[in-house]
Amino acid sequence: RPPRSTLFPYTTLFRSVLPDDSEYGGMSPRSLVLALFEELKEEFLESPHLDAAMKARLEPFKMQFNKNRSRSGVCKFMEQTIYISAFVVDHGVSASGTQWTQWIRRMRWLLRHELTHAALDPKVKHGAEWKALNTKMGGDGKVCDDDAETRAAIGFKVYIVCSNGVHAR
Repeated sequence: RPPRSTLFPYTTLFRSVLPDDSEYGGMSPRSLVLALFEELKEEFLESPHLDAAMKARLEPFKMQFNKNRSRSGVCKFMEQTIYISAFVVDHGVSASGTQWTQWIRRMRWLLRHELTHAALDPKVKHGAEWKALNTKMGGDGKVCDDDAETRAAIGFKVYIVCSNGVHAR
């Protein structure tokens, strides 16, 4: 694995007040989300909260975008892929004048949610073990993306759907 600095040279900007998009050298929202995925995955893999089995499950996962409008993200265990809605990413940036800091916070929430799934056995779903790990990794333990900006972007409440197709409420 290359050093984090070669994956995304702007990593430190995620931890500070973000300037407007011109400071990112024209990077698209999708490029920023991919870089954020790599950063958060690295944090998960280095965390003492994950045991060796969790890290082994998480290591091969990659992230891709899909065209889904009914959910923000999904963790597909058989494909070892986390899919994030390109629609939510692209429209969330411009919806109701979203600020970069709010958008990054929302993307971090979504990626932490899906990375928590990837680290755990698929049978765990949104149970107590999932909520505990998600909270330890900086999430809020919530299973539904009910963010007002996301609703503004797509016009309805987004539910995180597990790979078995069951809506989490």
